[in-house]
Amino acid sequence: MDFRDVDDVLEQNLASYRRASRALSLCLVMYESRCADICHRIGLVDFDAAQPLFDVLGSARARLMRMLQGQNFPLSERLDALVRHFERIEEPEVRRYWHERFRRGLQWPDDAQVAHLLDR
Repeated sequence: MDFRDVDDVLEQNLASYRRASRALSLCLVMYESRCADICHRIGLVDFDAAQPLFDVLGSARARLMRMLQGQNFPLSERLDALVRHFERIEEPEVRRYWHERFRRGLQWPDDAQVAHLLDR
C-alpha cells in the first residue's frame, strides 16, 4: 500500500472519529441531564419508591464504566463523580445513604455537596 493511500485512509478514519466523538459527547450531556432528573426524583419519594430509580442509576453507571474502561472516553467531572460515588449502588445501605442525602437537598453526588450536607 502506498503512503498516500494510508494517508487517505487515516484522514477518513479521523473524520469518522471526530463525528463519533461529537455524537458521544452530546449523548453524555443528555445522559447527565437524565441522571440529574433521577437524583432529584429520588429525593421526592420514599425509600421503597426510589428503588426503581436507583436501578436506573445503576444501569447508567454500568454504561458509563464501559465507556471509561473499554473506550477510555473522557467523562465530565459530574459524570465521573456519579461513577465514583455510585460504585456500590446496588447495596441497600448505600442506597439508604444516598436516598437520605437526596431527601436533604443534595442535587448531585459530588464531594463538595456531600461534605456540606454531612456538616448539617
